[in-house]
Amino acid sequence: DGICIIPEGSYTITRGITLKHGCKLIGQGNVVFNVTDLNNSAITIEDYTTIENINFYYPNQVTSGIPTPYPATIKSSDEKGCAYSRIKDINLKNSYIGIYLNTAVHKVDIKDIIGYPLYLGLYIDSSLDVVRVQNVHFNNNINGNLYRDDMIKWVLENSTAIKLRRCDNLQMDNTLVYGYSIGLHLLAGENIGGCCSMLQCSNMLIDITRQPLLIENVQDGTFFNNCYFVSFDDYKGVSGRPNIINGYVPDLITDVYFNNCCFKNYFDDTILCANNIHFNNCCITDYNKLNQLYNAIKVTGDNIIINISNTTINGKNNGEVRGILNTYENSKIYINNTVIKNCDSGRAIHSDNENVYISSINTKNMMYIGGKMYKPAFPMGITNA
Repeated sequence: DGICIIPEGSYTITRGITLKHGCKLIGQGNVVFNVTDLNNSAITIEDYTTIENINFYYPNQVTSGIPTPYPATIKSSDEKGCAYSRIKDINLKNSYIGIYLNTAVHKVDIKDIIGYPLYLGLYIDSSLDVVRVQNVHFNNNINGNLYRDDMIKWVLENSTAIKLRRCDNLQMDNTLVYGYSIGLHLLAGENIGGCCSMLQCSNMLIDITRQPLLIENVQDGTFFNNCYFVSFDDYKGVSGRPNIINGYVPDLITDVYFNNCCFKNYFDDTILCANNIHFNNCCITDYNKLNQLYNAIKVTGDNIIINISNTTINGKNNGEVRGILNTYENSKIYINNTVIKNCDSGRAIHSDNENVYISSINTKNMMYIGGKMYKPAFPMGITNA
């Protein structure tokens, strides 16, 4: 155990540093680590360690074309893991990979992280107890005009802000992501199996990101509260993609909850869903930028439930858009106190089966349900056309 206080100043890191069990590395004032080691992580942390108030900069990193693939700036120890550690007040100005924790990541606190990691911002796997992530901001505007358009385009096509694998009860609050290919990517664990379970994300803004959400694997409930997911039509020559929400494995359907969330500015389908999904007090708006028939929600798996309450689905005026599309035999749609509008060329709802349960809907658009065309009867219910 020990504490190392780094006085204010600029330092060159020519080879990686390992924080042993219980050690603390704390910057005092404006501390800059200029990293030149191409072979090792700048900092490797073991369990019960702290790293705080350090600015990392890679002076030899390129500013155009394809970035140089440096190892992660902060990495967990392969042998000891990093349980009960603390990472706070860190600037990952131009890291290639920011924070990479993949061994025994239990009860770790990550707080007040900024920067623009060029390939991967935050990676967590093998966490069997609560990890807290607060105030993480990955934004290409942080560095001003440092990067040329061709590098920004490369990031938009290849890079992920946050990637989570096996994480039990991870809590994430006040997150900003801007200018990546994938904002938040959830997928199966590499080391110990499983995936994210009981994930709670609050106050998250994923903006100008090609695919804000890519949920490949998730289990035991996932919760998004007060979040905003924004894609784009065409940015730096790159086109946006739909959000994808799947379960853990094809035969294990779980639940994803969105409360007070907004999805905006999609040139494609907004959400492709093969998992139970619940919307409450949400908004899906400004989708379809190419005047093709796109959907706010497209069901992509059978035996799932779409539950929509107190929500607005607003297509683009003069666009061929649809609210909800289900072509599967056993999937179900529940709608309560919801507005679906500006779907004139498409339909508010298109379901090939009859499993559509509407208690209250406000729409001027037609609905195709189980082989029959319906028109709305305000303010509740539907009548056969």
